Amino acid sequence: MSLGGPQSSAFEESQFRQIFENNDVLVVAAAGNGGNTRCSYPACYEAVMSVAAIDSNRRLASFSQRNPDVEISAPGVSILSVNSGGGYRRLSGTSMSTPHVSGVAALVWSHHPARSAREVRDALNESAEDLGSPGRDSSFGYGLVKADAALEKLSGQAPIAPPITNAPVPSPVQAPADAPAPSPVQAPVSCDSPPVAAPTVGIDKCQDSDQRFAVNNRARNCAWVRRRSERRCTGSIIETCPVTCNVSCMAYNSVEDFTLPNGRNRNCAWVARNPTRRCRNFVVQANCPLICEDV
Repeated sequence: MSLGGPQSSAFEESQFRQIFENNDVLVVAAAGNGGNTRCSYPACYEAVMSVAAIDSNRRLASFSQRNPDVEISAPGVSILSVNSGGGYRRLSGTSMSTPHVSGVAALVWSHHPARSAREVRDALNESAEDLGSPGRDSSFGYGLVKADAALEKLSGQAPIAPPITNAPVPSPVQAPADAPAPSPVQAPVSCDSPPVAAPTVGIDKCQDSDQRFAVNNRARNCAWVRRRSERRCTGSIIETCPVTCNVSCMAYNSVEDFTLPNGRNRNCAWVARNPTRRCRNFVVQANCPLICEDV
């Protein structure tokens, strides 16, 4: 579930408990993107798995909520995803990490359909790669979800690869000689697009002059970096992502938190009340760390 809010409800909590315990449904929800210790619901209900976000270095994402209800972690920083307007883009948030856990749960359950939601949940937690403090903690929960380890946990043995047979390999089907070659689908280039080579300065991250980010809570763009790339890329540029407010509110639920360039916390409902005015001067985005040198 890619949604959340600060208010809990006894009735809502009882419904989640019922579908977990009586209907054998495993609910997985985003822990929240406020970067604080507050609870986001339904993730903080006991019957729901709360998912934190980590980056490619197994570090907790700066925006990920930290509280005792965080149960498990998954990648959630600069995740390649589909774009509502077509093509692909990189997004960050616990809403990106939650599908990883949901997918692992579905995969494991498909191999063991007779197991209960509780057993699948326990398998994911007990087989997770421990991160942070030993054991469960408020940042990573039980740790990084591991599909192979969870499957092994329920199977009692490591997954067995299918045997290699001597079946004939079918000949490839070739298009007619005059058939046009399909155009490759490429992700739009932006400040947080992964580099093809290993450039020495962060300027190569900034191909789109309209790409906005925040430096010390001040709105900046790629043109600002290019003007003094060496000096402005020697420190840490804290970028905010995903990108524009008309897109981020599609990727995040109306109650999902993000931070304005001035440091104030808002949500997409706040934008929707007056999008023309509130999206005019800056780009509303969820928090995502980016080190300018790491390109």
